[in-house]
Amino acid sequence: MTAPCSGLSREESHDGDDRVIPAFQSLLTPESFRDSVHSLIKGSFAQAGWYDRSAQPYPRPTLPVDDAVGGQSIVNVLRRLWLVRFNPAASDSGFNAADIGDETLFPWSHPELAPSDGWWIDSTTKPASRPSILAASVGDLVVCQRTGASASGNRLIGVCMVGWARTWFHHASRRRERCLCLLPLARFDHEVPRTIAKSRQRLISDSFAKPLQRPDRQGPVAHFLSYVELSDAVDLLSVCGIPPEALAEPDTALLAARLRATSTGNRQFLRYQYDAILRNDLRREHEREAEELAAEWATTQGYYLLEGNVHRIPLSGFDLLAYRPSDKHVLEIEVKGYSASTLRSVRLQPSQARRAKDSAAGRGRAWTLFAVLNAGSQKREVKQLLAREVATLIDNGGIGVK
Repeated sequence: MTAPCSGLSREESHDGDDRVIPAFQSLLTPESFRDSVHSLIKGSFAQAGWYDRSAQPYPRPTLPVDDAVGGQSIVNVLRRLWLVRFNPAASDSGFNAADIGDETLFPWSHPELAPSDGWWIDSTTKPASRPSILAASVGDLVVCQRTGASASGNRLIGVCMVGWARTWFHHASRRRERCLCLLPLARFDHEVPRTIAKSRQRLISDSFAKPLQRPDRQGPVAHFLSYVELSDAVDLLSVCGIPPEALAEPDTALLAARLRATSTGNRQFLRYQYDAILRNDLRREHEREAEELAAEWATTQGYYLLEGNVHRIPLSGFDLLAYRPSDKHVLEIEVKGYSASTLRSVRLQPSQARRAKDSAAGRGRAWTLFAVLNAGSQKREVKQLLAREVATLIDNGGIGVK
């Protein structure tokens, strides 16, 4: 299979980016990168019990759908929820076949292969879906639907996570482009037929009947990647047998292991739902806002961006890795988002503080802090500080280390 963004070169390239895309990819996807990610995923997933299904399963939904959700469980979600549709009959550019259900094409049984085989969401092959592809965040959950020629072929087959993302500025189109890597968490034990779910009055709310590409019912109509509003997410999770608490689990390996150990997709779930009310975790929303602004800044400065780098190198001390082909500059970007208005509210982890001081002393790659203050308000303010500035602030107490 030839997947978008997966190799060191790409025959069709990106209209005018023929020289810089391979350079970007050779930096960010060499054999050492694939090996390190392969080992990290396989080790963490094995320790959590993914491969032998030894993890503790999640509870099934038990509240009849005719009963009102009482809100016994209020979940502050760290991850958002999306629905993506792949049609095997479609002639999608960049794919030999778009069958998300084919184990020889998509690594459902081998999540460690995702960094090479999981780049299935690409704005260059799905230009009409650019708003949703730009909006999805690393760490979000994505329920995958295999869409057939007939309505009976529309089935939910599994759940993935956005594991990594690459973002760059397309000089010919003057637009940002983005490619997302799907990390498989669990293929459902039983596929969920959309037509039967609809006949049972499930998955009929606006997120499914009138899907849009961005949160808060924003953006164009979605035919590929669509956002599932929090008010509709419990319904989708319930028919799949995924508890809403999955959206609040910060440990990816543990989440994946528990999902794989759980019975998913049973038709009996069409009669039940989880009793939960979802709300966004405010701190994560501020982080997400800062990440969006940082990505926009980096790409307008000519950088090609890899998001999710922290997932391959634990305690790496930065969030985003950027490469600028014009001067071959490599930059590590640490992103922070706070509702507070002063830099004194910023807290760095010890690994981040070490990277700032090492970079200030000329050790390793360039490092910068991209902090958004007053996040979530119209008075938001961006502070971009060089490593030497951050090191000075750390020493004099202007920025804390936790």
